[in-house]
Amino acid sequence: MKKVVLISVLVIAVCVSVSRANEKEDFPLKLHITAIDMQQGTRPLESGKRLEYHNGTTTVVDEPAEGGGTYLWHLYTAKLDGDPVTYKLSTHGVVLSIGDYSARWDKNGALEVQYKDSKGHLKHKPLYVRAASKEETSAAK
Repeated sequence: MKKVVLISVLVIAVCVSVSRANEKEDFPLKLHITAIDMQQGTRPLESGKRLEYHNGTTTVVDEPAEGGGTYLWHLYTAKLDGDPVTYKLSTHGVVLSIGDYSARWDKNGALEVQYKDSKGHLKHKPLYVRAASKEETSAAK
């Protein structure tokens, strides 16, 4: 019985270790967020009209207008190790801090980063490239 418990514990430990190693290998890039700027966006105002269809007849119905207003979003300035490009990035639903993150490029051209949430759980979130600028080297000047 003790051997079965010991083998089970060892198998679980190896699986956790391999899983953590794969997480690091899957995110081989090191992203350095160096600045965060707040940006303001505006929501479009919906017209307040909608179409209703009944028995082949179309009727325009007036409703109160919806939408409008402003919202704030974060623009991250970041660099990747070994890459001369400075990126301006944004994301939805999470606010990252200045610091270093493991990252990888996803199939849609976003930079997916790993971070820990407030409970310490490892999470992933895509950062979308809004702008990129390449630094000039002294030889190119």
